[in-house]
Amino acid sequence: MARSNKKRRRQSSPQEEVVNQRNQPNPNSDEDEDEADSPTPSATPGENDTPDDERLAHAIRLSENQISAAYASYLAPKLSKQLDKFKRRMIAWECKLCGRSINRPANDRSCSNLLTHAGRCHKKHSAASGNKTLASVGVSGTGDIDPREVLQRCAIWCAERAK
Repeated sequence: MARSNKKRRRQSSPQEEVVNQRNQPNPNSDEDEDEADSPTPSATPGENDTPDDERLAHAIRLSENQISAAYASYLAPKLSKQLDKFKRRMIAWECKLCGRSINRPANDRSCSNLLTHAGRCHKKHSAASGNKTLASVGVSGTGDIDPREVLQRCAIWCAERAK
């Protein structure tokens, strides 16, 4: 006869039933409410309970030492009014190019958000200053007309000539 794959259910003794009932939570008990109010280990800041001044001093040292190239694009950091998830003030890094403040949690060791903003800001400012004129392309007698304005100027010229 073939053996069944089903596991047999173990019969519990009366003593085990009493122990199991003790370990199960009682829905009418007040003990669970006290446990719900206590902070969970993942929500506590842990070792980073340093005051705002110390965290700011650390950020200023990072800025002065410029261990990473990310800090070269920013002015000296300041304490921000924005709070992180632990209700502590964040560190604000002000961009040298656009003047925008980038908030960064003080316990965050990654500077990827600073690098990302700096890269975008440099690209935006270099693209704005790199506009070509028609004269630089080889068209003479046009003055300082941006090549992107040519179609608009042609439409205006055609409309004026049609009158």
